[in-house]
Amino acid sequence: MSIVFYGFSLSIGCRRLYTNDTHLPVPFYQDGSRYNLAELHNGYLNLFQNQQVLFICPGAKNYLKIANQTCDYFKANATCVASNKLKITGNQFNINDMFCTKSVRADVKETRRRCNSGYIYEIGYNVTARNWIPLIKICHVNTTGNTLYTSHMLGTAMLNVSTKITRISFSLAGFNTNIPVSISYNKAVQRIRFGSQLRSPSLGQKYVNNTSYLARGHLTPHADFSMASSQVSTYYYLNTAPTWQSLNAGNWKSVEYTVRKLAKQHGNLHVITGTFGTLKYPDIMDNPTEIYLTGNEIPVPKYIWKIAYEPVKLKAIVFVMLNDPFIINNNKYSHFCSDVCRDNGFSNTGWRENAKGLVWCCSYDEFEQIVKYRLNLNVRDTLEFKKT
Repeated sequence: MSIVFYGFSLSIGCRRLYTNDTHLPVPFYQDGSRYNLAELHNGYLNLFQNQQVLFICPGAKNYLKIANQTCDYFKANATCVASNKLKITGNQFNINDMFCTKSVRADVKETRRRCNSGYIYEIGYNVTARNWIPLIKICHVNTTGNTLYTSHMLGTAMLNVSTKITRISFSLAGFNTNIPVSISYNKAVQRIRFGSQLRSPSLGQKYVNNTSYLARGHLTPHADFSMASSQVSTYYYLNTAPTWQSLNAGNWKSVEYTVRKLAKQHGNLHVITGTFGTLKYPDIMDNPTEIYLTGNEIPVPKYIWKIAYEPVKLKAIVFVMLNDPFIINNNKYSHFCSDVCRDNGFSNTGWRENAKGLVWCCSYDEFEQIVKYRLNLNVRDTLEFKKT
């Protein structure tokens, strides 16, 4: 098999399906003194003959396993010879015989870079002492357990996603250990918490029951990545916000799907997903009451939003969802922004259904004036959905 690259036909010497298995070592290409995460093509890692690649098994005591033999190292430089053979330290192995001893998940790195009221955290790979490769950047307020936004790159090569990975447990890494975030997503705990905040057990039962509850809503979605290990790496509490499950599986899922379709149309997108405001419900005395999952921590956002930014033509569109399935009157919430959905090709009528999540499309300029998160994107026009 061969592909055309800059006008030249190059033979693919090594090829491996890189979806569905979380035990595959993460591949990186070297570019001078830097490394880049390898891109998949239709779910496959393709290596030309004589091409070099660095394989890494991230995580504590996670080692390479080659031809059923566990190595005493976690990374290795390899050269593709031909016929799916890799050369490592003078020995040749089939590319399909290389695994990690443990499931692969990227690491969390806390930086001291400020972002609004929080700090930037990064989920990524520590390739060398000087090469940290981030997958997801997160603006998080550690004292309150509140993630303001996440950002990642979404490219067409990432769209052939893994479909068979089992559900992964969420990692607490990077999250404030004094905040009981894990148990806060238990439905029974949420029901008690709502009853306490609203001063009425019956109101707690009204909002939280077997079919109505707050889920650990991904901000950067796992389906925006193709490598199984990258998908697993989205399962951090840092990358979540309390989202009503009916909305998470409803119109928010539709928004995520729409953004992936935009990437197919426009190419690489910079995607930023975040929260805004705190949801309020009336207590037993009809007093508007802010909702938190625990104490005054982990606020339930009133809005969840997502920016799709095309960095070449400097175009962006912002999707905003009201995180409240209990509203009765749409008109009360009809003016978050001037809705530009239809003007730019987004005609999903289901986005106006309260029970699935009320969704608006906003211009970036107007959104920035409302939310004021200082995202500093250079936007000149609105990103449109192309009708096929």
